[in-house]
Amino acid sequence: MTVDPDEPTRRLPPAEPPPVRERRTVVSGEPDRAWAVAMLDRLRSLRTAVALVGVVAVAALAVGLWALLSEQADDDERRSASQARVAELSDRVDELEANVRDSASDDALATMRDRQRQLDERLTALEEQVGDGESVASLQDDVGQVGAGVEQLTQTIEQLEQRVDELEQQAATGAAP
Repeated sequence: MTVDPDEPTRRLPPAEPPPVRERRTVVSGEPDRAWAVAMLDRLRSLRTAVALVGVVAVAALAVGLWALLSEQADDDERRSASQARVAELSDRVDELEANVRDSASDDALATMRDRQRQLDERLTALEEQVGDGESVASLQDDVGQVGAGVEQLTQTIEQLEQRVDELEQQAATGAAP
């Protein structure tokens, strides 16, 4: 047999009232000594633990301060430069600037490359006119040597510019070369 979930509401029988209980009262004449001793022992242990943590914290603070102060002293020593080193570095920068001034400029190198290209074109034209392989080959060797000299000069200038830039950066940061 199944129960109809939509069964009409019916009256429930009245419930019996709960039984009445009496309260018990506990009276103690003396406080429990064992409990008081246990609590005092726990408080002493807690005080000891807090004192130990305090000592460790103070020691850690001291070590941290010592490390911080010694690091600052090392940084100050590394940053300072003697007057002699500054003068030496200044002389080296002046020397490099003089070397750069004496070297060929980018415009001069561009002009030299244009001239080399023009010579190469003229050589090709002469080669077509003359048809002599030996004289043309010697002219081509000369043009090749000029081109190699220009390339070598270009590389030297670039290296000098890099060195000057590095020295200027070192001078700006105060670092040793």
